[in-house]
Amino acid sequence: MVLLLEILGVLFMLTMMLIMIWSFVIFNKAFGQLRYRNYLLEKINHSISLLGSKNVNCANEIAIEKTEIDHESDVPALQQRSDDESEYIKDNE
Repeated sequence: MVLLLEILGVLFMLTMMLIMIWSFVIFNKAFGQLRYRNYLLEKINHSISLLGSKNVNCANEIAIEKTEIDHESDVPALQQRSDDESEYIKDNE
């Protein structure tokens, strides 16, 4: 009877060791996959944020250029045109 209990104890310990070793291997692989997935998500997030900042910078540059062109072309060009037209009209009369 004692021999049977010893054999069952050894079999139980071997079974538990195999289960623990395989669970360690499986959890280790799962942890590696989680780290890789987090790395890919971080890389995607970084790329999207760079694209977003480029779009914002481009939109800001376009808006600045547009306001510069509007301010430069509105007042002086209109004043110069009206002065030139009035001189032309005076010369032709």
